Amino acid sequence: MGKRGQAALEFLMNYGIAIMVVLIALGALAYFGLLNPAKILPSACFLEPGLACIETKVNRDSVVLRIRNGKGENLNISSIKVANCNGSASGYLKDGTVGEYIIGSCNNNPNFKYSSTINITYAGQKSDVVHAKIGSIVDTVENNCGNGTNCGCLDIDTSCGAYPSCNNCNAQDSYSANYCTGADVYRDFFNYGCASQACALTTTPELLQSCTGGTCSGGSCACLGTDINCGTYPGCNNCNNLDSYSANYCNGNSVYKNFTNYGCASQTCSSTTTPELQQNCAGSNGICQNGACSCANSDASCGTYPSCNNCASNNGKCQSGSCACSNTQSSCGTYPSCSACGANQACQGNQCVTTSCSDGTPVNTCSATKPQYCNSGGTLVNSCSTCGCPSGKVCQGDGSCVNAVAQFSASYSNLCPNCGSQPPGYPGSPYNWWNFDTTLRETGGIIGVTVNQRQKCFNSNVYGSWCDPVKTDISIRFGTNSILAGGQIVWNNNAVWFYPGQTVTVTETFWGVDGNSNNVQASYSFNVVS
Repeated sequence: MGKRGQAALEFLMNYGIAIMVVLIALGALAYFGLLNPAKILPSACFLEPGLACIETKVNRDSVVLRIRNGKGENLNISSIKVANCNGSASGYLKDGTVGEYIIGSCNNNPNFKYSSTINITYAGQKSDVVHAKIGSIVDTVENNCGNGTNCGCLDIDTSCGAYPSCNNCNAQDSYSANYCTGADVYRDFFNYGCASQACALTTTPELLQSCTGGTCSGGSCACLGTDINCGTYPGCNNCNNLDSYSANYCNGNSVYKNFTNYGCASQTCSSTTTPELQQNCAGSNGICQNGACSCANSDASCGTYPSCNNCASNNGKCQSGSCACSNTQSSCGTYPSCSACGANQACQGNQCVTTSCSDGTPVNTCSATKPQYCNSGGTLVNSCSTCGCPSGKVCQGDGSCVNAVAQFSASYSNLCPNCGSQPPGYPGSPYNWWNFDTTLRETGGIIGVTVNQRQKCFNSNVYGSWCDPVKTDISIRFGTNSILAGGQIVWNNNAVWFYPGQTVTVTETFWGVDGNSNNVQASYSFNVVS
């Protein structure tokens, strides 16, 4: 063997011996349990703030958690679950108390370290909001049965029955609905505890609220719904304390005040207002002013209440608190003989004297309403010869006026054969044409006329008689269809045309209505030889 082979052999032997020493040491540590993870990791249990996991125990078949409630309200724990366990735990946990919860159906290895999340679901009694939180647990698995000693139930509230059916009686704890006892609100706490290896029920009434100043109804405090106890608890009001009277006021000639009465309706103070009569002022000829009876110091109520005199019953007037004749139109004379002068009279020297007619026209003058005249006796008579007639009327012999009828006339002038411009519509040779002017007049001078229609008619010695259609083109031909009273309108270059060899009588008629709605008519005629 060369030197190199001997060196390699020595190297392998030295390192082999070192590795063997390390393996022997590790085996010794493992034999004495110094390498068991359970002896390395510390035990710990954590939940959320307000829920303290104060003690844990991990068994082969269960995990036990002792939890303190520091949330400030009772909790309804619906589920607690951990790893390696098919079961779960639940129950009520009162505020400030410690509850023990056993999660069963586990398969844990004894003497090994157990590490798991804790999934807890609960709801607070005050809000009923469901919370789902996650905690953690680290502990060593003990080599025994969790629900009892030597795999028997512990006969306590959280481990009750015959193994393996060990029940957590606390999981059955519950509360009843609220109910009334007298004027107080109660509920029952159903507490299940272990007795003779069975969960037994104990019911304890718990006072929730004393309905001071009210009553209990349907499991809650309420007001009585009476006039003296009305509203929403605890704000129960005495509606009667709101009753009140208004200030005095006048209604007609009587003094009233309103009584406002408050009563309870549908747990609300509602009011009913009733007017109450205090005094009737009319019985003493008084009136109600500013909520009190007094004399009005008027003609019907003169003096100091209740001695109010009715001066008006004798046509008198109230003057400085006493009745007197005012020597005016309505009270002429010496009280109590006061007379009311007529509408056309005046009080002169304490006597009624006729001074005008019924329309106010002074005697011996014409009325504004023509043709009436106020004579000395205060009577209106017709006198058109003295007072004239209204526009559009004419005077009659008996002094009255009647509606005038317009004096409507029509005439032609400047009749010219075949002279001037050929008229519109002229058919041409051999026809002869005649241009002329037409004048319409109102000669009465009282009322105007509105002309609406016209028509030309013809009588030929050869062709007989015929008429053009009635036409309504007055404003087009004359420039207007209105004739003022005494006025006229003119149509220049009116025209006709005829076939030669005949003599024709032309008649043109005009119709209208005057300002008094009378129908009026005028016409003219002339002959032409064609």
